[in-house]
Amino acid sequence: MSENSITIEAKSGEAIEVKKGEILRVEDIDGGQVADFVCFSLNDHAERFSQSKTRIRNWSKEVTTGSVLVSNRDNEMFTIIADTVGVHDIFFCQCHSYVYEEIYKVGPRNGCYENLSAAVISYGISSDDLPDPFNMFMYTGIKENGELFVGASPSKQGDYIELRAEMDCLAAVSACADDISDCNNKLCTRIQLSVSGGG
Repeated sequence: MSENSITIEAKSGEAIEVKKGEILRVEDIDGGQVADFVCFSLNDHAERFSQSKTRIRNWSKEVTTGSVLVSNRDNEMFTIIADTVGVHDIFFCQCHSYVYEEIYKVGPRNGCYENLSAAVISYGISSDDLPDPFNMFMYTGIKENGELFVGASPSKQGDYIELRAEMDCLAAVSACADDISDCNNKLCTRIQLSVSGGG
């Protein structure tokens, strides 16, 4: 069984091809780190992950082992086959420069939006075509008054999620760049991607 592996350094993003039947493993190397995940059909980049259709297909605001990730064309892109954390987000967009500059007031810097854009640009995908992400290992919720909240990621060192590709896909992942809020326990660290043959 062959394996292709990439280490994503803190506050950066990478893209990787995953063929139908192959297994993509996303691992939190150091613990407490969120991974923003997006994906596209490898053969037609106009088909891409859909947060909303994934919620509807699973009829849940939460995804874990057995859940499917669905495209904007209602096709299954990935099935989650293993998940050691069980806490993820499919509501929030990627963090982006506006958040840091206008909300956090920390000056110019890139967020996951910019890092994912950089990861897929060589495939001819524009930043305008990035879908909202599947935020792996991210703890979020809605308070009784309707206010959103983001808490500290509960993932531990070596925790992972594994997804089986249901079509040929281009996946892109950002090791979330947010060291301001509790999202990554205020410390951004690395994420490991690996693709293994599905036989």
